[in-house]
Amino acid sequence: MFNITRQRVANGVVVSGSVIKDMSKCNCTLRLNTHCNQLSANAWKVIVCVFPSHHDSKAVALDSYFCGHGRNSFVSFATRLYDCNKDSSYGEKFDKDGNIIVVHLDLINYQLSYTINGKKYGVAYDNLTKNVGYRLAVGLTEANWELELLWCCNF
Repeated sequence: MFNITRQRVANGVVVSGSVIKDMSKCNCTLRLNTHCNQLSANAWKVIVCVFPSHHDSKAVALDSYFCGHGRNSFVSFATRLYDCNKDSSYGEKFDKDGNIIVVHLDLINYQLSYTINGKKYGVAYDNLTKNVGYRLAVGLTEANWELELLWCCNF
């Protein structure tokens, strides 16, 4: 079991060093801190995702990077699910100061789901690859925004 608390990411990409392995479940709770800054015209503001643990974690463009490594990457934009060759609506927008998102990674049933601001949105992906382990990754495009990792634990 691992526990991570009070880590922050601002402007860019952060990938968890901890690997969530098969036959476990993990919940990670993140809070968005916008500091009331003005929004840019960028189409996306926040990415919260998981990706296979054996891939390089120094990618800059998360979406391009993930697709370059095949279908084992699962990316969620603010209101979109993105799996390289397809995307679909999911959840609600999370771009306000204080928004909370919980990532539910289930490597017993190989599913990924999210809770946004207390509302569970059900299974986002049910085809996670077995026997690879996953890491949590987040990305931001807005200046001075932060995603604060409040809690992350395996059980």
